[in-house]
Amino acid sequence: MALFNFKKNKKTDEPLKKAKKGVAKQEKSVVLAEGEPKKERIVPSGSRPSVILRPRITEKASSIAEKGFYTFDVSALANKKNVMDDVARIYGVTPIQAHIVKIPRKKTFNRGKLGMRSGGKKAYVRLKEGDKIELV
Repeated sequence: MALFNFKKNKKTDEPLKKAKKGVAKQEKSVVLAEGEPKKERIVPSGSRPSVILRPRITEKASSIAEKGFYTFDVSALANKKNVMDDVARIYGVTPIQAHIVKIPRKKTFNRGKLGMRSGGKKAYVRLKEGDKIELV
């Protein structure tokens, strides 16, 4: 269909597409020798910023802390594995489980102006029996 008399020249587009595909495949291919274990990337503890922003100290958080669950405010890009790694690194305890909950933004009305309260994420982390964190 020649809408507005625009015609595509297929001959000029093909070499560019082939060149891009070839480059991408060369960068992705990694060859491991037979029997060689796959090496994991080890990240030094000081090179990655912590995803834990602060402990969340509320009445609900203090009541569930007695059962072994601790609550933290975490960054918006945090996932369960990052949270568990950071709790182990910062507090020196063994986390068993992590649950991440999104906190929605809420509308506020203050001094005659509309606004928004910021949302975010919080994480509930369950520790191994016998481990405790002092959040005072």
